[in-house]
Amino acid sequence: MIDKIKRIVEPVVQDFNAELVDVTLKGAKRNYILIVFVDRIGGVTIEDCTKISRQLSKEQELDDLLGNNYRLEVSSPGMDRPLKTPQDFKRNVGRFLEIEFEDKAGLHKLKGNLKKADEKLITLEDKNGAHDVPIHSIIKAIQGIKW
Repeated sequence: MIDKIKRIVEPVVQDFNAELVDVTLKGAKRNYILIVFVDRIGGVTIEDCTKISRQLSKEQELDDLLGNNYRLEVSSPGMDRPLKTPQDFKRNVGRFLEIEFEDKAGLHKLKGNLKKADEKLITLEDKNGAHDVPIHSIIKAIQGIKW
């Protein structure tokens, strides 16, 4: 069912120059909570989420799939959502990240500003300089808070 929902939701989200990050469906029939996570480079605002939510609420296909009694929430992914895909990293260029990665020398932790991201590699900069990290070696990556 999630794949069907994504096919309905994604074009609407793209109409607002945003990207569908994830869809979560909670609850049971007649009491579903549909949570749609959206983002874009530079982030999304509450106003963006509101506009997307209003447009999605007009989608008859969602009503047909979920019934008329579901709650819709549209949100940005939030700071605690793990970054996994190259697109996740690209959206977060310029932000402070905390990552764990593994290479031949073992397990490493880095905190720094994400300077670049492409399909295979990210560049994280900390007080010691720039560090290129292959995405496939990243075990965990989240937005951090710089103190």
